[in-house]
Amino acid sequence: MRTERLLERIQSSGLGRQPPGSDVARFTASVARYLSLMLNTQQGDAQTVQDFGMPDLNHIRFGEGLEDLRGLERVIADRILKYEPRVQQVQVAFVPQEADPLSLMFRINLNLVYQQRVVPVVFETILDADGRISVMGT
Repeated sequence: MRTERLLERIQSSGLGRQPPGSDVARFTASVARYLSLMLNTQQGDAQTVQDFGMPDLNHIRFGEGLEDLRGLERVIADRILKYEPRVQQVQVAFVPQEADPLSLMFRINLNLVYQQRVVPVVFETILDADGRISVMGT
């Protein structure tokens, strides 16, 4: 199985070399890039797949309650399972940020399926005050 998505392979083919790092690290980085793309896409922006991406998060970001956060955890997990076939068993948990109450942080625990192996991975996502979601491996 390839470590990168098709467009990533096309982009790197012009370089004539493999990027540094192990195959698992490149695979994990590819998944992180795709999650970032998906989580930063507004639902309805992808013309061919209307439910790709995230719903409007403004009502959640401005404090309408913990139940909304639990719902957002489910939405994130559902989107990942639906649109990222390289992962299994996704768990998303809100992580309170007392130092920055305008940002939302979620920890995403999932299993990558790589060459018939299951690799557990943890990503942290932060929804900043500017509305961008960052995805980082831990």
